[in-house]
Amino acid sequence: MIFSIWGGAAINPYGLMEVYCKKDFTNCCEYGFAGKQDTAYVGIDANGDGTIDQTDTDEDGKFDSGSEWKSIHAWYSYMIDSEDCNEARYGDEIAEGDDEYEDYLACHNRKLNVLAGLEAAIINRYECIPLVARGTSSLLGLKTENATKVYINLIGYGGIRFLNFNFNDGEWKKFCEEHNNDLANIYKSYED
Repeated sequence: MIFSIWGGAAINPYGLMEVYCKKDFTNCCEYGFAGKQDTAYVGIDANGDGTIDQTDTDEDGKFDSGSEWKSIHAWYSYMIDSEDCNEARYGDEIAEGDDEYEDYLACHNRKLNVLAGLEAAIINRYECIPLVARGTSSLLGLKTENATKVYINLIGYGGIRFLNFNFNDGEWKKFCEEHNNDLANIYKSYED
């Protein structure tokens, strides 16, 4: 068992898989699995046609590049490095109705299918069972106020650097005393 899992990358779920799937990643999060990612094979229906193509045309026991049966490392490399999964080539402005939209959509879905397949493969291997996943909790209150009330990926609510204090300690004590140290009704009506 492990105490905590990799915190992740909210903006790049594809890159997050590096710590589990790349055979030469030095800080592999999968204890006992590091370096073996190229010997564990998994079938993923990358093109979404409902079947997993296990074509081997090389006669060397290794599946060809069109096969949907690859090592975990090969799938990761395919998802990150292959033109088949390169959504960026279509640009940020691609929209439904554009000439290349159907090609973009197939590329996008292929990349998502591979990501989902890799996530399932890692979970199904049970290399380690995390006891804790890191997270952040926030408590709204009258005494302090966050910079924003909207959660922003990788920033949160602005952090302690942008925290505003509505009362200093003396003012807060006076405020509480004015309400007989019972703020329950005030908090019930407090709008965040």
